[in-house]
Amino acid sequence: MRCSSNPAERLNEILLRAKDFGKKDLTVSDMWADVFEIDREDKSRILSCIANVIMLTENVKKDIEGLRKGNRDSLVRGILKLQHIFIRMDLSAKPGSFINQIDELMLNTVEGCSLVLDVAFDYKQLEQEQLDTVKVKINNIIQQVLDSVIPDEMKNFIVLRLNEIDFAIINYKISGLEGLKAAINKCAGEIFLDDTICREVNKNNEKVKVIVEKVLSILRNINTVVTFSCNTIPIMSKRITDIFLK
Repeated sequence: MRCSSNPAERLNEILLRAKDFGKKDLTVSDMWADVFEIDREDKSRILSCIANVIMLTENVKKDIEGLRKGNRDSLVRGILKLQHIFIRMDLSAKPGSFINQIDELMLNTVEGCSLVLDVAFDYKQLEQEQLDTVKVKINNIIQQVLDSVIPDEMKNFIVLRLNEIDFAIINYKISGLEGLKAAINKCAGEIFLDDTICREVNKNNEKVKVIVEKVLSILRNINTVVTFSCNTIPIMSKRITDIFLK
């Protein structure tokens, strides 16, 4: 798979995975847990993912409605039908109650949306290999933070923020590149603004400065890769992090 900016392409991949996992003897709730590779007992996260998928269908509908040409009306009707299927979904039922409604016509409609939007917009994407590399970098820097000698409270703060990026990578099927980029910038911003980290950096605490520089360096590196794929201007530059750590 790849991490695409095209919301309809992401929606299509999600539905295909649901059709595949829906063949198993489980509940609709468990099916979605498997689709998004999360714990079947984590009901709040499952509900959050489903809510985000419904929001994804709304984003697709709005993008299609914004087009001036083609058979957008039939595509919009197809997405509206899909939204109604999600709204009526029973999480405790067998998957067939959901996936049997996702027929070839529905899948063709979503794929049609993907093709139309690809023509209309210059979408970017990260290939799976790049996505895997980003995940490895995040996991490595999390381990470096845990192994460091900085205060435990600071460790927990930084690791919690890095875990949000890790979840954005897992959740890329819904949020795409924009969600990953937002998580990276949010993590960097919260590190910049944390009073404890700022205080230790200003006191020239070398142990803290070294680990923070490693974290920001990794974030800057990942941000550059994702930014290039998003075709936007980088927010986090080396000059800014150098000033912060000066």
